[in-house]
This record gives sequence, structure tokens and C-alpha cells, in this order.
Amino acid sequence: MKVGDLVKVSYSNKNPYDQSFESWGKGYIGVVIETPGCHDNAVYKMWCLRTGAVHILMPDIDLIEMINESR
Repeated sequence: MKVGDLVKVSYSNKNPYDQSFESWGKGYIGVVIETPGCHDNAVYKMWCLRTGAVHILMPDIDLIEMINESR
């Protein structure tokens, strides 16, 4: 992922009793605005088109689908 990519992210729903994976939640579409390569304290961030807010992305946990790659 790089800044400017259009992505869809789905967060995992966990069982409240044992924290095991149950399913993927609804998808959020947004534009990647920050990656770890941007500066020392950077993480993957996305500007969400639905909520109008910044979402933190965790590639090891979240289901992230590339919709359109930036140039």
C-alpha cells in the first residue's frame, strides 16, 4: 500500500467471550493517507469516505482489498 491508494477495509468481529474470530464486518472504502515510510512515527492510515474520519489500518489483522492503485 502507498499514499493515494483506494482501498476497502473490513475489520474482524470477535467473539466477546474468548476473543476468537467470528466474521468480517462491513467494508469501509477510503484513501490511504499515511504509511510507515512517511516518517518515523507513521502507521497505515486511511481517510474513510463513509464516516469522514481517519481509520488506522493493521495489515496483519484487517482484511484490506486494493480497489485502485495510485500512480
